[in-house]
Amino acid sequence: MPKIVITGASGFIGSALITRLKKENIPYVGLTRKNINGLTTISSYDDYSGDQDSILIHLAQPNNLKKNSNDEEIELLEGLVSSSWQHIIYISSATVYGDQIESPRKTKEEIFGYNDYTTVKLKCEKITIDKGGTCLRFSNIFGHNMSNENVISEILSQVSHPEKIVVKNMYPIRDFLWIDDAINAIMQTIKIKPSGIINIGSGIGTSIEQLVKNVLHIVNQPNKKLFSERNEKLNSILILNINETKEILNWTPKITLEEGLSKLINYNTI
Repeated sequence: MPKIVITGASGFIGSALITRLKKENIPYVGLTRKNINGLTTISSYDDYSGDQDSILIHLAQPNNLKKNSNDEEIELLEGLVSSSWQHIIYISSATVYGDQIESPRKTKEEIFGYNDYTTVKLKCEKITIDKGGTCLRFSNIFGHNMSNENVISEILSQVSHPEKIVVKNMYPIRDFLWIDDAINAIMQTIKIKPSGIINIGSGIGTSIEQLVKNVLHIVNQPNKKLFSERNEKLNSILILNINETKEILNWTPKITLEEGLSKLINYNTI
């Protein structure tokens, strides 16, 4: 088994991936710019060189998310892929599709960056594909240790409120995927090493309103009121088509949204 080199190893997805690699006794190097036990701390990713016995999984984000971060992300990846890797896996985002089309999005669609963030993601995808690598476009991943800014985290943090739950807008529809299913997809990518772009999601759209209702059903608080900071109906839909993914990776999500929410809620109440 090749050694797995992970940038951004201290993040949500990186930490979950390392847990799996440890469990399966797969050799890895977890790179981070933070000082964390068990990971390799580096001041710059330029300091690390790959080899033909290693697979790169690129999760890292620029240090500065505001000033010149777009150029930094591209330069960071260009520096990494200049080494000779057995395979390169770039973790991209479903946001490159935009949110104005109702049907599940397919990788073969012609898309253009509609802001700086998505433009950079598409450029990084091209860099990866030019090296024969894999780009995984992830939907909304959720699970233990996810960011407090995740919409599911924001909802769960309000469950203890006696009267209400407040969200920014209840109308957007998103594709939510449990973290273990996302890691399973990465593990299959490591094994198969396909080239090109692959969607990683549940293939199911859920509105924020329905998301809250699911949570309230699980905690047996169906009568708690939901309030939206924005009252206008927002036409924002982003669902991934994963039919091709199932064939390429021999992978399918195993945990439903409701099952994942139950796992989170039960974990947080222990």
